[in-house]
Amino acid sequence: MEVIEKKLSKKTFYLIEKNKVSAQNGKIKNGDIIAFTTNQNGLDVAHVGFALWHGKSLRLLHASSKEGGVAISEKTLTAYLKSNKNFTGIIVARPL
Repeated sequence: MEVIEKKLSKKTFYLIEKNKVSAQNGKIKNGDIIAFTTNQNGLDVAHVGFALWHGKSLRLLHASSKEGGVAISEKTLTAYLKSNKNFTGIIVARPL
């Protein structure tokens, strides 16, 4: 794990800030990995899930403690992000 962490720490990741996410929604595709960045010390990412277009609404497929398992968020991705004061933005990864 230490070797993997060292390799990852050398990579550059780009954050989409909380207030700019809605403008980027159109670039996010079904299945993209969404990592929620945080302002908590010593932690870069606080939560992850998968992007899911539900009609014209971008949602999140994720493990929900509230729902007790995997769930599709009731809120849009942008609203979900804004509902947590510790989230600072997102990192989007697209599986090959």
